[in-house]
Amino acid sequence: MPQPVARDAGKSAVKLRKAQAQILAYAGGPLGVSAVPGSGKTLTLCLLAAQLIRRLAHTDALDRQEVLIVTFSRSGVQNFRSRLDRLLPGVVGYPLLPGTGYSVRTLHSLAHEIVKQRPSLVHLSEDFAVLEGEAAARYQVDAARQVWRETPALLDTYYKPEIRRDDPALAAKLRDAAAQAAQSLMAEAASLRLDAGSARADSGARVPFPLLEFGLRAYARYQEIKQDLEMLDYDDLMRLAMDIVEQDGDLRARLQE
Repeated sequence: MPQPVARDAGKSAVKLRKAQAQILAYAGGPLGVSAVPGSGKTLTLCLLAAQLIRRLAHTDALDRQEVLIVTFSRSGVQNFRSRLDRLLPGVVGYPLLPGTGYSVRTLHSLAHEIVKQRPSLVHLSEDFAVLEGEAAARYQVDAARQVWRETPALLDTYYKPEIRRDDPALAAKLRDAAAQAAQSLMAEAASLRLDAGSARADSGARVPFPLLEFGLRAYARYQEIKQDLEMLDYDDLMRLAMDIVEQDGDLRARLQE
């Protein structure tokens, strides 16, 4: 059986593997694809998006609908845009202005766009500010280090207490390792849409767990830092965007359209 092909801007044929062709047979509903780096994910998804845009174009729906592509990195946004703009004329069958029929967003820029539409619904002012990822990470580490200074004996379960006095360099490494563990806890709690208080209630710890306690205290301190700065981080944007979409049915319907 010959391999299926897809046309790239009407100039060259892209040979597709069987699994890629199966993805392009998508017609609607949830679809999950597991793929390793270098397997052609971006090309395949661009071809799929182009097919969906062609469907909109051939049903005269381009003036009211578009395909939304969400990726994690800013570089991914540009990659999708440049590839789609090359692919679309060949797939749709006629020239299109760049960006027609689709929108590419990072996960966080999409969340930011949603929150900007209804900030009052989640008790924000219209001029709310957002911490960039690196700045947020620094404040998370600062929060963990503050907890370490205030409660140095909290993690003595995991090492000899005299290390803090006799080996400052090793103590600093232990402190930084604890800070990394605290950051992992913050990320997990944020993905579950838990603030520090609800994370503590949800932890369900029935036995002493010093590292968990350390992480929860660091998470609470990090939230205090953000409140003092009057800023959100990317995880806050994700959580609040979900809250808004769940609460505002009209906005949800517009976004779905």
